[in-house]
Amino acid sequence: MDTNGTLEFLYEWDGQAVAREVYKLSVHAVPQTSGIWLFTAGFTFAINELYIFSSAIEALSFLQCHNYLIADNKPLAFASTGLTPNSSQISHLHRLFPLARLKLIFGRDLPGRVADCRVALWWKDQEAYFSYCRNNVYIQFQQANYLIPEARFSLNSFEKKAGLRFGHRTLKPPDKYESYHQLLTNNNLSYE
Repeated sequence: MDTNGTLEFLYEWDGQAVAREVYKLSVHAVPQTSGIWLFTAGFTFAINELYIFSSAIEALSFLQCHNYLIADNKPLAFASTGLTPNSSQISHLHRLFPLARLKLIFGRDLPGRVADCRVALWWKDQEAYFSYCRNNVYIQFQQANYLIPEARFSLNSFEKKAGLRFGHRTLKPPDKYESYHQLLTNNNLSYE
């Protein structure tokens, strides 16, 4: 935190800072980057749960709502990919934490639900292509095409359509909120 109360989170790649997320009351700038913001509670080899977010502020907001996670002294890791996760980031996290179960905490909106799917696929070193037209999500995956109405689209619905079972959990804030940060900024601290 600087002297003006601005929070800055560094995103690194190969030990070098490549981007920063900036947060103050009037501004929240999340980078589109190849870097990763990472916080671990425990030794890297012992991490059994990896929580992945699109911003460090979302990670802190999630932890404010689920503060028991840190209090339990479990070996956990929290990572932010920035606005647009990519396969290199996820491959790197998989190498760092090969035994970790994924907890995906992207937004409730359509880009967040697509990120859930893409990250789950990248964790298994697979790829799919997503497009959107007329309130439907179209998915090309392993020589097959799937159509899921936007209102029903999620990682779970994609898994069912494609006959997959990743075993990753998606965590979303209560229904009327798009993110955990929005939940906290609306002064609703009674979530958990």
